[in-house]
Amino acid sequence: GNQPASARHSIYKACQKTCRYHKNKLRHGYNPFAHKNTPPLFCRFPCFYGSNVAQKKLACNVFFLQKSVKNHRCFCAVSAPVLGEVWREQGNTLSGRLLTLQGSRFTMETEKSGQEKARRKNMKRWLLKRSKIDIKQMARELGVRQATACVLANRGLSARKDALDFLYGRGEAFADAMQMKGMAEGLELIEDAVDKKRRIVIYGDYDVDGVMSVTILSKAIARCGGNVFFYLPHRQKEGYGLNLKAVETLAADGAEVLFTCDNGISALQEVALAKEKGMTVVILDHHEPGFSGEGEERKDILPMADAVIDPKQKDCAYPFPLLCAAGISYRFALLLLERFGISDEKLEKELVSFSAIATVCDIVDLTGENRILRRMGLPEVQRTENTGLRALITETGLAGKTITEYHFGFVIGPCINAAGRLESAAAAAELFAETDGQRAGERAKQLAELNAERKSLTEKAAERAAEMLARENTMEQPVLV
Repeated sequence: GNQPASARHSIYKACQKTCRYHKNKLRHGYNPFAHKNTPPLFCRFPCFYGSNVAQKKLACNVFFLQKSVKNHRCFCAVSAPVLGEVWREQGNTLSGRLLTLQGSRFTMETEKSGQEKARRKNMKRWLLKRSKIDIKQMARELGVRQATACVLANRGLSARKDALDFLYGRGEAFADAMQMKGMAEGLELIEDAVDKKRRIVIYGDYDVDGVMSVTILSKAIARCGGNVFFYLPHRQKEGYGLNLKAVETLAADGAEVLFTCDNGISALQEVALAKEKGMTVVILDHHEPGFSGEGEERKDILPMADAVIDPKQKDCAYPFPLLCAAGISYRFALLLLERFGISDEKLEKELVSFSAIATVCDIVDLTGENRILRRMGLPEVQRTENTGLRALITETGLAGKTITEYHFGFVIGPCINAAGRLESAAAAAELFAETDGQRAGERAKQLAELNAERKSLTEKAAERAAEMLARENTMEQPVLV
């Protein structure tokens, strides 16, 4: 390393003739002497450089390398013929000593401190799983590093289209939503109800996915001119999903079309009651339906609704069944707008931002169309024009900051969930439907305060649980959760 550039190059050319390691590096266009920061007494490669060609070739036969834990660079002594001389990197705890010369091969003994041995023993080793895919070619075609290409291949994304959709997919990568079982029937029923001005109720759930699904569907139907309102059950008073009392109440209020979202796939009795009351029932859900039988004999047990939209139905042809309810609602809303000949870019951006928040907060797999929804919706949340969402972003201190998935899951989402846990999720849905800035600010403040109260209650509950365990001396006993 302390030789002139021309001399170093000639030494390198001589060494690479007998050193497989250097040949491989040379084949990939790598020149070790291009690195100006190489220390003068050490080289990066398994070669010792001497003062004549014989020593150069002899040096190339040295196989043992002492690898620095500190920076993963390979170091070896430059003056190979000098036996017994110890070369040490300043500040490093590792040292190597040349012991014997046997023919044309050196033997090196490594000395390590006990502390360094223990540290290396406890180090985690990260190994990339091997794949039969040509990782180098895959990396070149995708424009990514080989490590990234290897991870994609190990995750089953070795096909070119799958990998490109995962990395760069946009809306055009969506499958045809009309392939989803029940989609065509559901669209026809809602379109007919809008044309005939029938009263439509969107029945959601009290979590983020349920609230966002209600928001997406109610906004789209209202934009098409429908007579629509929403209903969100109270968590403590009514529990999850459709319930008989709610059906009775909605029928008495004049609801003619019951459109459930993020629930309904298992509401057999409730749907039967709604049909008795003369309602048209459309179910949009993403949960697994009940079933009977096993394997090929398996049959879904579904409510007797007029249309059931759920990609997890056994005979549904839609290729991506992992969408959350808001993702399905978004696809439904776009098709409904298209049926009425409505092109509203502002509304579509608003709807995709709601579906992206729900996709992250519902913890569905961020692959395929879920990943595309997240990619499309994230920037729209950043620049949203929805009065309610903008007020919530301001109230939570995110205004002017770069919003990420973290803020979906740990800032915005918990505020929406807190409404459903402590009071009514209707407060969150009303926020996103609000158009007045002052009222939106008040509603956003209410959600933020509810979330702060939820945090306080959680901390107190954890403290009480710890005290109870300590008092009863059960800390060492097995616990069934």
